[in-house]
Order: sequence, then C-alpha cells, then structure tokens
Amino acid sequence: MKMIMKRINLRTTVFLIAMTLSFSLSAQSGDTLKFFQSGETKYGSKDYKGAIEDWTQAITLKANYIEAYFNRALAKKKISDKDGALKDFDKVIQLKPDFLKGYIKRGELKAEMDNNQGALLDFNEAIKLAPDTASIYVSRAMVKAELKDNPGALADYNKALDLKPADYNTWYRRGNLKRKISDFNGAIADFTKAIELKADYAEAYNSRALAKNSSKDKKGAIEDFTKVIELKPDNQKAYYNRGCTKADLFDNKGAIEDFTKAIELKADYGDAYNARGVAKNNLGDKAGACADWSLASKNGNKSAAAYSTQNCK
Repeated sequence: MKMIMKRINLRTTVFLIAMTLSFSLSAQSGDTLKFFQSGETKYGSKDYKGAIEDWTQAITLKANYIEAYFNRALAKKKISDKDGALKDFDKVIQLKPDFLKGYIKRGELKAEMDNNQGALLDFNEAIKLAPDTASIYVSRAMVKAELKDNPGALADYNKALDLKPADYNTWYRRGNLKRKISDFNGAIADFTKAIELKADYAEAYNSRALAKNSSKDKKGAIEDFTKVIELKPDNQKAYYNRGCTKADLFDNKGAIEDFTKAIELKADYGDAYNARGVAKNNLGDKAGACADWSLASKNGNKSAAAYSTQNCK
C-alpha cells in the first residue's frame, strides 16, 4: 500500500512540475511578445532608446529572436550607435543566412561607415537572393562609384532601369555618374528623362544645367538654373551658378544681380562675394570690387586675396 501511495505521489509531483514549467514557458512567451510589441510602439513614436530596452528584454527571454535583433539594429542606427547596429545585423545574418533585409540594411550601414568593400559584399549577397530587385542594384552602383568602379556602377544602374524604368531617382543618379565621367550628352539625356517622370524635380534641373554648362550650352544652362529658382526660390547655389553662367556670357550686370541675391540668402557666401567682385571689376567698379574681395576673404574664399593684391593697391 505504501509503495502504491509513493508511486501516486511521485506521479503527482511530476505532473505538478510539468504543469509549472508549462505555465512558466507560456508566461515567458507572453512576456517576450509583450516586450517586442512595446518596442515597436516606442520605435514608431521615435523613442529609440526605449525601443532598444524593450527589444533587449525580448532577446533576453528568447536568445535567437531574429526580428528583435533586426529591429534593435535599426533603432541603434537611429541613435548613431553604428557599431552596435552592425553587431546586431551580424547576429541576424548568423541566425538566418538567407535574410534578405539583413544584407541590405547591413550593406547600407557599412556604406555609411565608409566600409565600401564590405557593403559591396553584402549587396552581392542580396542580389543573389533577389536578382530582380532594382533598388539593390542602385545601392550597389552607388558603392561601386565610391570605389571608382565607374563601369561597374554604370552597369548596375542600367540593370536597375531595365527592371524599373519609371524610377526617376535612378535616371537622376545615372545622369550624375555620366556627368562625373564627362559623358555630358548622356547625362543631359538622363536628367531630361528624370524630369519627364517628375516635372518638379529641382535637383535634376540643377544637374542638367551643370551638364549643359560643361557642354558649352550656356543659354540652356541659364534656363535650367532659372527653373531651379522657380521651384526653390531660396536656393542660393542656383543663383550663384546662374550668375557664373551669365558672367561667362559677359552679362556682368545680370551676374551681379544673381550674386547679390545669393548673398542675401547666405550672408557668409564667400564665393559669391568673390565672383561679384570680379563682375564689378569688369564693369569698372574697382571700389565695389575691392570691398567684395575683402568680404570674400573674410568668409573663406581663397582666390579673393590674389584679386585684391592685383587690383586693390
């Protein structure tokens, strides 16, 4: 009888332990999800430090919680903890070697950290996993351009546009690469396509103006700089560039007007003071020119001192 009672008690004890463990694991699982969801809420409200704390709690309860590591990496990046973010992305890929977003985001982070070779490797892996995703080719093109692999970058932009021909940003980026390698006609064609897709694309008008300038189409460049100013009236650089182009066409009065406007928008614009001084000197206003060159020197322009030495005795 005693043996039977002992067996019954043993079974009861085992059952109670199992039930306790089951409830414990269930509660733990609930807490893990609670911390994960709380982190998402805090991240959405830009409480990145709070989100990191919650996702760290979730990881403590579930050591291989891939989504928590990934989200924590994004939050760490938001607070400029790039080394911490990189470690979390590394952990994500260690746990799930085919996690596409892990390679993409880690590649972007490495590029920000000037580890372009590392970024290139990550984008290569991402393309193996998703060979028809245009945005990855664009990211890899940007890294290749940083590594001075202009043919490789151009090939990736071409592939991206084959996959997604209506992406005006890619046309714009390829245009900038073409301008960089002195293919000005090709650049102008790409900027024109970008503008066709996005009529108010001020950056594309500005880049096309610079390409037209380089290809000696000064009047076309002025038209594009004027469009930039129409779209962004506070763009002091556009006034400055248009002023320089007008000066190239010997329209010194028009150039002075643009340089003056650029200075109104940016009071310490040393290059604009210097260029206005040159235009004033061309019109015989030596006193005005010398005053501008003095201000240019005070605001960091290195050419103005030479002009002052030659003309302002």
